[in-house]
Amino acid sequence: MINTTTLSAATPPGTAGADDVVVTNPTGSATAVGAFPYVAGPGT
Repeated sequence: MINTTTLSAATPPGTAGADDVVVTNPTGSATAVGAFPYVAGPGT
């Protein structure tokens, strides 16, 4: 967590397309559906 409105994360490799982002804390979790776009790399 960077501050109360910003966080940083690392993602594993994935297939091209949108993926959900789930943030979990001690009081629960929130999901942003399709919020992270994986893009195809060069030559794929």
